[in-house]
Amino acid sequence: MDSRSGKRIPTSLASRGLEFLKMGARLAAKTGVGGEAGARRIEQAEILVEGLSKLKGAAMKLGQTVSVELRDLLPPEVVDALSKLQDQGSTLSGAQIRAILAEEWGAERLAQLDGFVDRPLASASIGQVHAAGWSGEEIVLKVQFPGISRTIDSDIQGLGLLLKGMLAVTGRKIAIEPLLEELGSVFRQETDYRLEADFLREYGANIAAHRGYRVPNVIDELVTSRVLAMSRERGLKPLDWMKLRQPSAEVRNRLGQRFLDLYEIEFFQMGLVQTDPNFANFLIDDSRDRDNPVITLLDFGAVKRYEAEFRSSYREVLRLAREGSEQELLEKVFSIGLLDRDETREGQEAMMRLLRASLSPFDPARQPFRFVDADYARDMRELAMELTKACRVSPPPRAILFLHRKLGGVFNLLKAMEVELDLTDYWKRIVLGPSAG
Repeated sequence: MDSRSGKRIPTSLASRGLEFLKMGARLAAKTGVGGEAGARRIEQAEILVEGLSKLKGAAMKLGQTVSVELRDLLPPEVVDALSKLQDQGSTLSGAQIRAILAEEWGAERLAQLDGFVDRPLASASIGQVHAAGWSGEEIVLKVQFPGISRTIDSDIQGLGLLLKGMLAVTGRKIAIEPLLEELGSVFRQETDYRLEADFLREYGANIAAHRGYRVPNVIDELVTSRVLAMSRERGLKPLDWMKLRQPSAEVRNRLGQRFLDLYEIEFFQMGLVQTDPNFANFLIDDSRDRDNPVITLLDFGAVKRYEAEFRSSYREVLRLAREGSEQELLEKVFSIGLLDRDETREGQEAMMRLLRASLSPFDPARQPFRFVDADYARDMRELAMELTKACRVSPPPRAILFLHRKLGGVFNLLKAMEVELDLTDYWKRIVLGPSAG
């Protein structure tokens, strides 16, 4: 039962499958009916959002992700409607959450909690976060809603069938199965809190070698597959920090460099990337030094591992995009799965334009680069749309889907912080390695 709406959420595979069938029937009824095509698509999109909102859980989480990752493939009316799912999370009451904790831990351990706070600190589509105390320390508990993990595969299958129908109206023959498989893989990972705890420990051990970053400590004895317990970290969300502190340009740029360095450390050095671009996944802690804040990372559910061979190939793509021939660049793009070898010439040319234009922030003439540069953001958006329209057989590249999702989040954060940086040394580091800077 969702405590916000008071409505019962379908949790069995049969009941959720029935909801997808109902959605499919309602969507089909709006296909080819009288009236303008745009109006019909709006009605179809509203049906989809209504159904996913009712299902919550895996279906809603996938719908939220699709609204971002398939925004250039689906009709704009569908994307606009799905984006509304971003603001619709579930909420369980404190009593319901304590019942889950009792089921996971047993009543005796639950009774040892000190000061459990019923009101959640945060709530999303698959769980919510509560403050509590343990052994005299402030902690946070990330608690997963019931039935999430067992419905993932069926929800992916159901949503995939609906999306294929909507994609068909665009006339493209793009196989979205690999993309849905990648989304499902990451989502299954996000529902295993033991795995998230493992990533948190590994990431924390690696990032400890770099000053200016912090992650929560795992409370090992409280972790289960549906409960993650961590130390409670203090600080301000980035936009709140900007508003309340009104930092100088020097401090903004220093922190912006730290965020940018973090991306280079995660991908090119560690091969372990926290891919969720949500600004709320970071806290800025300037309690010890107002001019030199520490960045705390909070969410490790969507961590992706990238092997050394792939990272080396990716460096080569960047190098070739700036100084290689078109044929060399295309061959490397094919080899790491950024584009299908059967893609049309138009699609190949669009990919070349996008890759080369994306490196414009590193041009010597643009240093220092201003991240608030509206022309760059606009140009990238237009080129991405051009690529999507030109491609007839290539789905969004699975290998870098979540990596570029994170990179886009970093860019948007630095833009919001009005950061201005000389990227000359950064380019050397990401192409030649850390020692090159």
